[in-house]
Amino acid sequence: MHLVIISGSVFGTADLVADEAQALCQAAGLQVSRLRPLELDSLLALAPEALLVCCSTTGMGELPDSLVPLFHTMRDRFPLFTGVPFGVIALGVVGGRTRLFPQSAAQALSNFVLYVAVPALLFRTIQRVGSFDDLNPDVGFAYYGAAFAVALGALAFGRFAFGLTGGERSSFAMGGMFSNTGLVGIPLVFATWGDAGMVPLMVIISFHSLVFVTFYLVLHDLAQSGAVGWANTGRAASHAIITNPVVISVIFGFAWKATGWELHEYAATVISMLGDSAIPTALFALGVALAQFRVAGNFAHATVMSFVKLVVHPLAAFAAAHWLFDLTSLEVAVITISASLPGGLMVYLVAQSYGVYVARAASSLVIGTAGALVTVSILLAWLA
Repeated sequence: MHLVIISGSVFGTADLVADEAQALCQAAGLQVSRLRPLELDSLLALAPEALLVCCSTTGMGELPDSLVPLFHTMRDRFPLFTGVPFGVIALGVVGGRTRLFPQSAAQALSNFVLYVAVPALLFRTIQRVGSFDDLNPDVGFAYYGAAFAVALGALAFGRFAFGLTGGERSSFAMGGMFSNTGLVGIPLVFATWGDAGMVPLMVIISFHSLVFVTFYLVLHDLAQSGAVGWANTGRAASHAIITNPVVISVIFGFAWKATGWELHEYAATVISMLGDSAIPTALFALGVALAQFRVAGNFAHATVMSFVKLVVHPLAAFAAAHWLFDLTSLEVAVITISASLPGGLMVYLVAQSYGVYVARAASSLVIGTAGALVTVSILLAWLA
């Protein structure tokens, strides 16, 4: 492992501690570098796998003068969203297009992510952060309130601008509000804000499929027959809760934390390894899955649907979180980024299951994921 040590001192004591730490770490077999000069570009050039900061403070806890410029530069430039997550997605697309990873592999990878890696990541996060009381329900109200407002606007727009039928409008609205929180949202939020960002995200993802699938079924039934098939909708909602690994892992994680029991070291290591695999595997699996889709059907419809998803939805979510609910800056950021994500595969699957708007739903996934490279990067630079 490559360790970079950063030291900032007033009278030299912190530098002496850094010297001693460097000697001990090198003796333990680590590759150790000292950051000199104290510049961000120099730090990035070293490509560290871990950082050790030895720092003294002065007065009321101010940083020593030698570290202030580096701190300000890191604050202004980070997170460096260099496109790495989308690069991993692109590798998955290449793997899928070349048939090195067939669609059966995409399904297997997605199952591993959703049923093993993501639950492990969520469970580990819950053990690290606070209690169930830290989950703010206003996060859910802000996110889903904005999503429903966007959906209602999309329904009206689809009817009057495109002349869509009832079933088509349901799929159009679904494409404008359903985010890929599983394969993109969790990796992106965790990579940007760590465990702290996962707390508000858990409020969103715990009900994501349940709320949106139920909403779609109600809309579709109303469009087709003018009445809601509550029995079918109830079964779908119950199934979304009982079989959702995200919901199960969140409940189990908080239940375990409430017991006060410590995980065995071996179990903690296994869970940590599985959780660490969630981010790259999820992004690669998404790329392989996207390889099956092509831009087809009405290009204008798919483009407008992607615009609603990538631009209108996050702006509505930001307005709700920031002005209506006055949430913390972290909660506002996570809500906005979650709303800005490209559409999930569920958008295509529900369209396919009912045989309406299928080609345009598939096209919106391709266009939306490509467009998110720009829009999500801009939002991260603004919010993070």
